[in-house]
Amino acid sequence: MAVRISQRLLRALEESIDRGWFKYGDLERILGGREEAFYTLLEGYALGLYRLRGEDEFEIRPEALGVLEAWRLAGRPGVDPWVDSRVYTMLRTVGSRGRVPREWEGILGERGLASGGELSGAALKLVAA
Repeated sequence: MAVRISQRLLRALEESIDRGWFKYGDLERILGGREEAFYTLLEGYALGLYRLRGEDEFEIRPEALGVLEAWRLAGRPGVDPWVDSRVYTMLRTVGSRGRVPREWEGILGERGLASGGELSGAALKLVAA
């Protein structure tokens, strides 16, 4: 499965999470355009972060809250994408081995997901989500 958690998706979730749902038009307003909204909708839907609730409404699932909390815990890093398939595979691999390989420290560290050769609390929260 391909994984991609962009800054656009995180921004859209942050604006909508308290309400628990959003409309497609909300995404257009938050992200400033139709194309951005469309790709962000697909990105989050493919990850199961929300589901169709009505004709034009989407319900935010609990997993989305876990992702958003992990990003906040990581310090809201601006790296885009924050997580992709490569980063997610690193997290899953390290989770089973315990130590972050030196070659991966920079990639995970700039995202707030590792420090001092260990996964951060944000990384553990993200993998659990």
